[in-house]
Amino acid sequence: MPNFFRLLLEGLLKQPASLPHGGEPELEESDRLLSTHNLGPPGGMRFLRGEFPLSGEGTRNAPPKQGRFIQNNDWLRFGGKGKRSHGSESLRTDLGQWAESCSGDWPVEIQKTAAIIQKYGEIERFVGIGNHAVVLLSHKVRDCNPQIDRYYALKIFRYREEQTEFDHWRRVTSEFSIASSLHHQNIVETFELFPVGYKDLCGCMEFCSGGDLHSLIVTSRQLWDKEADCFLKQLMRGVLYLHEMGVAHRDLKPENLLLTDCGCLKISDFGNAECFRLAWEDQVHMSTGRCGSAPYISPEQYLAEPFDPRCVDIWAVAIVYIAMRAGRNPWKLATVEDECFRDFVEDCKVGKKYFLIEDITHEQSFRVLCSMLSIDPAHRPGAAEILSSQWLQEVHCCRPANLGLPMNGV
Repeated sequence: MPNFFRLLLEGLLKQPASLPHGGEPELEESDRLLSTHNLGPPGGMRFLRGEFPLSGEGTRNAPPKQGRFIQNNDWLRFGGKGKRSHGSESLRTDLGQWAESCSGDWPVEIQKTAAIIQKYGEIERFVGIGNHAVVLLSHKVRDCNPQIDRYYALKIFRYREEQTEFDHWRRVTSEFSIASSLHHQNIVETFELFPVGYKDLCGCMEFCSGGDLHSLIVTSRQLWDKEADCFLKQLMRGVLYLHEMGVAHRDLKPENLLLTDCGCLKISDFGNAECFRLAWEDQVHMSTGRCGSAPYISPEQYLAEPFDPRCVDIWAVAIVYIAMRAGRNPWKLATVEDECFRDFVEDCKVGKKYFLIEDITHEQSFRVLCSMLSIDPAHRPGAAEILSSQWLQEVHCCRPANLGLPMNGV
């Protein structure tokens, strides 16, 4: 086992069991929101059910206490791929096997480990594990001026032998280059990327103590209209900022939307993001290829033609909203092979309202949502147009519009 992980595991694997034991089978990506049985309603969620605070309390971005916010910790997600863990012991086993499988005879990284701890605090626990990385939680405390009491997420990217070293570095550094250039209240802040051992890299990011939107949907079964509208408006503000910066996310879904303990939504995971326009350019570069999770992939990505990546994000946002309100995805694939999507297309052709969308919308929201789901991407509205719609103009957002970070939008 690489020495860096050995040092971490010695402390992390001694932690007391704190994760709930689950007995559910492993879920496929497209079925996650379709399976919500045996899940009780959330308790102690301050900003939900009509309560919209404007600021947090206590330690800044601290992990939620028991019963204060959703802690669906048995769902371990990372980069769009997750694993259902059957309790704490299984999670520890997964982490140990993950570290054991890392290749390379690394030197002892004592100096780098000490530097990380000095800068970002003691590593307290692991919060996620996936095929390509592990996410750790660090806690920085300093009593002298200026006082610091803050948590950070440390995302350690694993080098895999089936990758070339060049491909690994290119993917990780590309994600970091995009994420670290973005500064907006609805986007997770990325601070630094540094080596932690032979071929492996670690990114330090803002820690969001409220978990992800997927966990909230599954635990709540479905969100009320005010809750979903609030999250949608925040999401659209983040998307507008991305598009104005010339960046398309290409993988928007509830698992990649993180929450603070006071209800601020933040877009995360820029592994599939791309720059469609550089700062000195006016022209939008079209995209090709398909990426993301099946239920959120727009229909034009299945065609052998270039497309505007901004329209891909708009489509995905609409599916996210349906998932929030209905508690499930409208279809598994946006192709005629999927019966539900085929019914949606047929209803659109004859001017009939698709039942699932009609059930969760009113007149104004229905009109905007249907335009976002236009089969022809050229007919989809942009982020600014959606935010300026009467529907979202009247939405009471649970965060103030200006917190000292650029909004670049309505």
